[in-house]
Amino acid sequence: MKQLSAFAAAIALLLTPIASALPIFTTFEAAGADPAAILPLLQALGPVPDSPRPKLLLVAEGDVPSLQEVVAEAAAALTAAERQVITLQQHHAAALPATIGAYLPHWFNHADLKTNPEVVERIQAWLACRWGPRDTASVTRGST
Repeated sequence: MKQLSAFAAAIALLLTPIASALPIFTTFEAAGADPAAILPLLQALGPVPDSPRPKLLLVAEGDVPSLQEVVAEAAAALTAAERQVITLQQHHAAALPATIGAYLPHWFNHADLKTNPEVVERIQAWLACRWGPRDTASVTRGST
């Protein structure tokens, strides 16, 4: 199996449990005063431990380009990993000078994954494909 780079491994490790990872990396506060300060933390996580368990890696079509590359690398390197691209509700780049403003659509596409309805649809379909459709009749609400 191909070894992931430390950065790719850290991102894959964080993106696999997408619900807990997104809040960490969807604000500019994550970078702190020094945008490079987060890299040693990610590198310290080491390689992603692989397992035969299925993994769904989601990335927005207009996401941060380096994240798109890392997710593709992780999907190719990890056993039973599948990469899917979210295409709905994407912010599109505008003709802007090469400033932070031109980068914002990528950042918003990344941040908006946690509220994008296509994410829920993709996850439900992926789970149903692997473990069958959910039997909602057997679920009773409010029972103990």
